[in-house]
Amino acid sequence: MRISTLQAFNNGVAGLQRNYANVTRTQEQISTGNRILTPADDPVASVRLLQLEQQQNVLNQYAENLTAAKNSLTQEEVSLNSANTILQRVRELAVQAGNGALSSKDRASIAAELQEREDELLGLMNTRNARGEYLFAGFQGKTQPFVRQADGSYAYQGDEGQRKIQIASSLDIPISDNGKKTFVNITDAGRLQATPTGALPGLRVGAPLVQDEVAFSGTPAFPPGGIEIEFDTVNPQNYEIRSIAPPAVLGSGTLDSDPAKQDKLVFRGVVVNFDGTPAGGELVQITPRQVGGVDVQKQGVLDSIATLRQALLDAPDTPNGNLQVRDAVAV
Repeated sequence: MRISTLQAFNNGVAGLQRNYANVTRTQEQISTGNRILTPADDPVASVRLLQLEQQQNVLNQYAENLTAAKNSLTQEEVSLNSANTILQRVRELAVQAGNGALSSKDRASIAAELQEREDELLGLMNTRNARGEYLFAGFQGKTQPFVRQADGSYAYQGDEGQRKIQIASSLDIPISDNGKKTFVNITDAGRLQATPTGALPGLRVGAPLVQDEVAFSGTPAFPPGGIEIEFDTVNPQNYEIRSIAPPAVLGSGTLDSDPAKQDKLVFRGVVVNFDGTPAGGELVQITPRQVGGVDVQKQGVLDSIATLRQALLDAPDTPNGNLQVRDAVAV
C-alpha cells in the first residue's frame, strides 16, 4: 500500500493539532486548577462535583443564616438588657414612692419620671431589626406590637409566633421572642381583690397580694373561689377564715389591739393588710379580680407601671392616700 505525500502531510498536521489541543487543555487545567473542564472529561466525576457544589451552596446559606441568627439574638439581648435597666429604675422609684412622708408634689415628681421610663420602655418593646421588622411582634414583623390606647392602657397587636431560621439540615433555632410571652403574660401578684360585704367603720383592708406562688398553688392551695374573713361580734379582734365555695372553716386569728399598728394576715401565700380597729361583724371577701366577668391572672409590664404612676397622681395628700400608695407599690 502506497502512502501519498499529501496523506502523510495531513497525518502530521492532525498530530500537531492533537498535541496542541492537549497542551492547551493542560494549560487550562493548570490555570483553573480543575482536572475536569467539561462533563465529557469525566461524566461520573462531573456528577459528583455538581453534588458537592450544591452542598457547598447549602452550607454557605447555613453560614449566612447563622450570622443572621446571631445578629438578631444579639440585638434582642441588647434590648432586653436595656429594658431590665429601666425596670430596675422603676423598682427604685416604687420603693421611693412608698415613703409615707412624701407629699403629693413629691409623688407627682416620681410619677413624671415613671412616665419617662414608661415611654422609654415602650420604645424598646417596639424595637426593629435591620430589615425593618419589629423584634417582639411574633410572625407579624410589619405590625407595631405595642400600642398605647386612649385610656392609657396598652394593647399587644402581634401574635404568639416565634420566628426560626434553619442552620443545619435538621436544625432550626429561634431568632426572636414574641412580646406577649416576654412582656405581657406575667403573673399578676395583685390578681385578687378585697370586697367588704358591708360597712367598715373603723377598719381598712389593703389590696390582697399573692406573695408566695408555691404556697398559693400548693397543697392545700388557695381556694379557687376565694375566701371570706369575718370578725367576731363579741371579740372584734378575732376573725375566722372560710372558703366561699364550698363553705368551710379554714383558719382563724387575732388582730393587734393597737389601732395605730398595721396587722398582716398571711394565708396560703396571700397577704392582706389591715389598718384600724374592727367594730365586730365585718365580713371581707378575697376573690379573683375580674374584668368583664373574666378572671385577670396576668398583667403586662407597661400596664403595671402605668397603674403605679396613676395611683401616685390620684392619691390625696392624707393618711388614707398614703395607704393607697402603699397598696399600689406592693402590687
